[in-house]
Amino acid sequence: MQEGMKKILEGLNDKQLQATTSLRGSTLVIAGAGSGKTSVLTRRLAYLIHKGVMPGNILSLTFTNKAAAEMNSRVRNLLSQSGLNLPQIPVWQQDYTQSPLLCTFHSLGVRLLREFGSFLELRKEFTIIDSDEQKKIIKKILKELNISDKNLHPSLAQYFISQCKQELLTSQNSRKVSKEFLAVFHRIYAKYEETLQASQAVDFDDLILKTYLLLNNYQEVREIINTRWSHIMVDEFQDTNPAQFEVIKLLAPKHLLQSSLHHNHINQYRSLFVVGDDAQSIYGFRGSKVEIILNFENEYEGTTEVILNQNYRSVQPILNLAEKIIDQNPFQKKKELFTQNKDQIDVHYYLANNERDEAEYILRTLKKLYHSNSSENFNNYQEEETQFIPDDIQDIPTPKQPTDPVSSMFDVYLDSADFSPSPISATTSTYNDYSAFSKINWHSIKELDQVVILYRTHSQSRSIEEIFLKNNVPYRLVSGVRFLERREIKDTLTILKYLSNSDDKISLSRFLPLVIEGVGPKTLQKMLAYLEDFNYPLAPKHINQLMELLNKIQSVWSQNTSLIDLTKNILVVTGYMRYLKKEFPAKEEFQTRVDNISELYSIMFPFDQDQLIPLQDRLNQFLAQVMLMTSQELSTENDTPKINLMSLHQSKGLEFETVFLVGVEDGLLPHSNSFIEPKGLEEEIRLSYVGVTRAKKHLYLISADSRIQYGQIKANPMSRIFRPFIDTYVKRDV
Repeated sequence: MQEGMKKILEGLNDKQLQATTSLRGSTLVIAGAGSGKTSVLTRRLAYLIHKGVMPGNILSLTFTNKAAAEMNSRVRNLLSQSGLNLPQIPVWQQDYTQSPLLCTFHSLGVRLLREFGSFLELRKEFTIIDSDEQKKIIKKILKELNISDKNLHPSLAQYFISQCKQELLTSQNSRKVSKEFLAVFHRIYAKYEETLQASQAVDFDDLILKTYLLLNNYQEVREIINTRWSHIMVDEFQDTNPAQFEVIKLLAPKHLLQSSLHHNHINQYRSLFVVGDDAQSIYGFRGSKVEIILNFENEYEGTTEVILNQNYRSVQPILNLAEKIIDQNPFQKKKELFTQNKDQIDVHYYLANNERDEAEYILRTLKKLYHSNSSENFNNYQEEETQFIPDDIQDIPTPKQPTDPVSSMFDVYLDSADFSPSPISATTSTYNDYSAFSKINWHSIKELDQVVILYRTHSQSRSIEEIFLKNNVPYRLVSGVRFLERREIKDTLTILKYLSNSDDKISLSRFLPLVIEGVGPKTLQKMLAYLEDFNYPLAPKHINQLMELLNKIQSVWSQNTSLIDLTKNILVVTGYMRYLKKEFPAKEEFQTRVDNISELYSIMFPFDQDQLIPLQDRLNQFLAQVMLMTSQELSTENDTPKINLMSLHQSKGLEFETVFLVGVEDGLLPHSNSFIEPKGLEEEIRLSYVGVTRAKKHLYLISADSRIQYGQIKANPMSRIFRPFIDTYVKRDV
């Protein structure tokens, strides 16, 4: 037993050890960048179990499914090495005894609403709708109210509804919303709620709002949950929004935490353990409030605060610059990051002539850093006949803002505001010798995977991509394209949603026009009315079409026990595959769409492994899981080393040996919007801190004398965030 415990705590520094062994009451861990917070979380979870806490009494909340899966794997490995093995419980099984629950806030909401939704008149087969479906409902409501979407854009009404739900306001009390809106918005919200209730559907904000209503309004539910989970852990606490924090307070009530301090048996302990870094709070545009982590000790009196400030990622010059950057914010938790890494590698700054020179400086620097490690890069290299095309990019398309609410909520993922993509610069480069780069065999440089180019807005990648394409430089663009945005995926999930929940007229109205020829908006409304009241006057032709389709669906449902077979057959018998072939007649394009659907089969596979679980339950759990996934969790990546291009928001939680931070200019970083938004500059400072601390060894800051923005040549001054530290903490390159 002692040997196993030693294994769990092995290698922790004093602060990490203090946090890991904190077992009672409330603990706030301020984890500086690269300070090993994931290690603390996983080791503490393993430590609790090794000390005798029932595994099922532990709930650990994360902000992505990927983080939850990684933590789960690491905890199991730790326990296995210390002589304990937890049973593997399939994700769809509601086990709250043998294993801890590691999941996102929204996944937790799905679980609790499936279990206790009847208190809110919600069946366990409820459907989760996405952003596109929300907009369709709102458009229909606007039409019913005789309001033109030119006068009131659906996305504005969608924003209002989301704001209300994030402030835990239903349509009955939406007038308490903190911002002023016209009366019509409240009418739209009321009709929107009625539509969802009739279809037994919820949106993503509902997963938090309805969970709060369950726990807050129903004491019997709250007592069950408080008995079930006595140890609550929350990762990335700085990203918590007020609604999520209210849920946390109901999961871990102050009075229960206080009373547990007087008990001496491990299974009578209760704890709330939150980990985050206020300096990395960069999602204010998604509703997170840095004040929640800053004021945590006021909410939970007697909190133990532990500051992790030993950095295991970066060299000291990078940390020195990071500290100076974040010191510009008046309200923060002081960390004073340090490292035992003795390497002294300068941070560099380059003032480019324009965005083309910016990109060429990156290639010159990479050549200097990495080509000497791989002599074959410059010898015996035959240039390929075909031009390299990067992942997910064809003809350099305009980056698109994600519409998928899953991705925008759970991954790191969206910029708060994006410029319109600027055209490729036509300005003359001062370094136009492309042959200096094109004859390098970039594909053989394995270190490219450890290189990232970070920018504030996606439009900044255009000129960089142009130079990379001309020089056959392999790169991956982490863009706004999401798995769940793909048309064929949305269509397939819509059909499956209707199979799961026959009350879901929202899904039915999406796929009927696809699989029944000649169904326009008017006919669709008549068909839906006919299904409500079979006496409704509907043309016999349409009655036959509708009933034939529903009978086929019912037949497929009754004849299949496998989710994969069910989906394959339903896509054929409904005529959806025929529709897909008609929409995409080109063989390659059609096959691409089919391959995308096959991604869903890979996710379904584990759900089909236990045929004893009813098909309905497996389908419900599958739909919940896939709707809560992000594109990064579903995508596959080949092994070719590539330079990474991504926004600063997307980089959070990642690390790279070499970081190029481009566009270090006023108007870009900090973004021009931050000059007029309350506390906008503070968040831009935190965003800059995040970018700088992604670097392990090499950090390069780049600004340009001029660049093309909005179709005009602009001359932005160097960023006010970085300007004070040039020549003192940063070395200039020429």
